Amino acid sequence: MKFPKLSKVFITLHSLLHSSATVKRIFSQRNLCKTKSRNKLSTETVTGIIHSKYLLKPACCYNFEVQPNLIKKINDYKLTYS
Repeated sequence: MKFPKLSKVFITLHSLLHSSATVKRIFSQRNLCKTKSRNKLSTETVTGIIHSKYLLKPACCYNFEVQPNLIKKINDYKLTYS
């Protein structure tokens, strides 16, 4: 290799640029959820909205089928924390 140090710096910088894309994507999703009119949303609520969007990605909320085990978990949660 002709310039080993320069090559190492380039590889390091090149990998840093790719690693920030995920963080930028998450902040973009957060900004879409938490707008000026929805500025009092808690961190847990925003996290839940982002997770819901991610889990529904292959489907749509209009044709999403709720599984019986999910209904049971929701009912158990309501009973536990009521």
